[in-house]
Amino acid sequence: MASKHKSSFALSIANLTETCSDKSKVEILVKIDIQSDIEYYEDILKKYHFKHEVIYSPVTGYLNIGDFHNDLALRSKGEIIWMLTDDFFVKHGDWVAALHETRNVYPDNIYAVYVPFHAPKWFSLAPALSREWVQCLGYFTYGFQADYWVAMIARDVVDRYIHIPADKLVMRHVRTDPIVDKKTVKKLHVRIREQQPIVGSKLRNCMKGTLN
Repeated sequence: MASKHKSSFALSIANLTETCSDKSKVEILVKIDIQSDIEYYEDILKKYHFKHEVIYSPVTGYLNIGDFHNDLALRSKGEIIWMLTDDFFVKHGDWVAALHETRNVYPDNIYAVYVPFHAPKWFSLAPALSREWVQCLGYFTYGFQADYWVAMIARDVVDRYIHIPADKLVMRHVRTDPIVDKKTVKKLHVRIREQQPIVGSKLRNCMKGTLN
């Protein structure tokens, strides 16, 4: 989880606790950009008894969030890596059970997960990836707009996008970060499309067992 807002983080963790059926299956990694806040985050996570790690890193701008998620994905130990920020909340459902039910749909377990939101889009605002997917590529996302990037690769390139049914899990998003201008987003979408053939080829090779 990337976090910039302490009060929102506390509410988010409380919400994740209330909607979690088995904390023993959960590891929460948090990356923050204010070093003096480490103790606050540690106290919140200890309060709710999650296995956790809080990492400090100076931020260089809004687009740095992709780097945050890449670092956290490589540090994590779980079978499923869920991309969250401190403004995501579970509206209903058991998120631990819903995510773990996606395991072993494919023999190689290389896949991405669409997590439904209260205002549906064709891509999930908080996608999850299998450990095997991250191990294959060596990262979670290509820069900014990880949600869009994951969906384009998983749905349109390799056809490995598992949808969690809305009766099992629905999220809601309370925006706390600034909206990036449309011109920047358009440029990023072009860069994402340029990466599709390379990323798709690497994932398909992993699926065939031809890439170490």
